[in-house]
Amino acid sequence: MLIRRRTLKRDIEPFVAEPCTFTTTGASQSVKLINNQQYAKKITLEDGTDVPITGTGSLDYTFPEAGEHKVTIEFKEDANTLYGCFQGCSGLTSIPENLFANNTAVKYFYDCFSGCSGLTSIPDNLFSSNTAVIDFSYCFSGCTGLTSIPENLFTNNTAVTAFNGCFKGCKVLTNIPENLFTNNTAVTKFVSCFSQCSGLTNIPENLFTNNTAVTDFSSCFTNCSGLTSIPENLFTNNTAVTAFNYCFSQCSGLTGSIPESLFANNTNVTSFSWCFPGCTSLTSIPENLFANNTAVTDFASCFQYCSGLTGNVPIDNDGTPIYNRSGSGKPGYAKVSYYGYCFYNCRGLTDYSSIPSGWK
Repeated sequence: MLIRRRTLKRDIEPFVAEPCTFTTTGASQSVKLINNQQYAKKITLEDGTDVPITGTGSLDYTFPEAGEHKVTIEFKEDANTLYGCFQGCSGLTSIPENLFANNTAVKYFYDCFSGCSGLTSIPDNLFSSNTAVIDFSYCFSGCTGLTSIPENLFTNNTAVTAFNGCFKGCKVLTNIPENLFTNNTAVTKFVSCFSQCSGLTNIPENLFTNNTAVTDFSSCFTNCSGLTSIPENLFTNNTAVTAFNYCFSQCSGLTGSIPESLFANNTNVTSFSWCFPGCTSLTSIPENLFANNTAVTDFASCFQYCSGLTGNVPIDNDGTPIYNRSGSGKPGYAKVSYYGYCFYNCRGLTDYSSIPSGWK
């Protein structure tokens, strides 16, 4: 006999939105509750008062007293983008874990929390229900108070293709979880992802291990002046990469030598322009750093102002310096057309006088 189980209403738990916290430091202070109110379904104050939602721009509210204020914001369930949702909401100091739990159709979180300087942390499962998301570009850019990133923040977002500028300018961020991007295997761009994170002291060696589809790391760690070293296997699995422009530009804290095998597997790279300029504490370049990068056409300003460099210019597999790739070129390597200022002011190099004038 077939026994049918009856589904009880109590088996289905209704969604209950939790409040955000906005902080004011003085009486009668106005703060931005949301930057794009067209996404909001309902906004409710702690005392149960609903804030009128009018127009499509930002919605400001004046709190009569200083302190922490709980505000519940419910979003329209059919929203497929939350572009700039809280952009510039500097009074926002905490966000609930279930803030976007009902927004399963969202594809874009571009600029969502950019400029939220009051945020110090991010809930671990903030995006766990948003499996359709493809773009987190500039999501937390300019969150200057952010001190940490949850390891599982993007675990369920397997469709994401872009993290451009995601944590750009998060100046007090000191560490990146090693497994942060482990499940994001569709990502193609990390442009400016951690640029201007001057508080970063290290990069996990396996940070990009599973991101084999990435094509662009341009400006990824630009102005990360607190970094002292680069893991040797950081880009080992990123064989599709074509651009490292500005990747470590102005990382003045990098000391010693660049890891010898850093770019060994990145055979599709066409540009290293401005990759290490201003890295004044670097003391040497590995002999074969670019030997396997046979497709490169652009070395412009690659080591500009790296005044601490000593030793020789890198050589290729044929035993000749990389600057021989310009002019008429050489067998096995693409012709380098852009090379101006590659070794500008690198006067400590042993063979500096032999470098063609166009390269320095």
